Amino acid sequence: MKVSIYILILVVLAGCSKKLPTPASNEILIISSYQDSLSSSPIIYKFLKEKNRKLPIEEDYYSVKWIRPKEFKKYENYPAVVILKLDDPQDETGDRFYNNLFQNKEGSSNVSFVRSLYSENQTIIGLESRNNIELKQTLEDYALTIFDEFDNRINQLIIEKYYKKPKNESIIAKIKQKYGISIFIDHEYEKIKNQDDILWIGRGFPNWGDPYRWIIIREIEPCEYNECAKYIQDTFNKVLDDSYIFISNLESDPSLEESSYDYMYNENRIIGGTYRHYKIIDENGLKDTIPNAGGPYISYIYNKGNSSTLLTGLVNNPGKDKMIYLKQFESIFRDIK
Repeated sequence: MKVSIYILILVVLAGCSKKLPTPASNEILIISSYQDSLSSSPIIYKFLKEKNRKLPIEEDYYSVKWIRPKEFKKYENYPAVVILKLDDPQDETGDRFYNNLFQNKEGSSNVSFVRSLYSENQTIIGLESRNNIELKQTLEDYALTIFDEFDNRINQLIIEKYYKKPKNESIIAKIKQKYGISIFIDHEYEKIKNQDDILWIGRGFPNWGDPYRWIIIREIEPCEYNECAKYIQDTFNKVLDDSYIFISNLESDPSLEESSYDYMYNENRIIGGTYRHYKIIDENGLKDTIPNAGGPYISYIYNKGNSSTLLTGLVNNPGKDKMIYLKQFESIFRDIK
């Protein structure tokens, strides 16, 4: 009897050991034959790296996992999937797999989309080209559509994971009362400062693997890019009285300029880049500044007609990845109501 129990336990453990971990929130699964991946991978990786950001060093915007068609069954629930088919070089395995999945596609487009096939909110993108030259052109022609598909799936996945955390009901209510917006704030955040029209909250236990993250909220006038960047800088100036933060979007530190970006989402502006924090040193009556921290930030200007709410998220995680936390901020901000 004991032997049977031990065998049962071993079988269960063996089954558990084969279970794949949940994919990273920004991971894209690419499926192709060995021949197609060998010839096309430089083009695919270069295309995906167009979205990379310097934080302040460059980090990949997307994480990539590349597999063969025979492995797909183990990964079929991935939220963002690309299936690649090239006529040259020829191969049977990859072409057959692609043709079976997209056999009912309409028209002659080189790009096909299948949504929610194996899991809810899943996007499968089919890329079919005669050769690498045509593949490169196809990616350029459909770049905005492809990136939008990826980002919508990734943002949805991040939100679903984040919303499973307990809420900080007190801070959520305070934000609603003060700014008239609804935003999800998890229970780890605490109030740092509440002055005039500015609320500053934060979380972080670096020794436990939880990097410092801050959110600063302020009511501002509707603005265009340059004005918005000045509001962001002015907000940092108001909340700090013993140090300075300079952002990459202004001319205060030209070396940070390459990390800046700006785009619109649902008529609301997203501005991001890097920041550097300088401590004020006072020695013998002479004041000087030294850089002591830095990292990426992202701001969301949520328009409400005659006024706007500025929300800025900052990450400090020296020597470790920051992109996933930045994307978490972006997903939370985009979901504001």
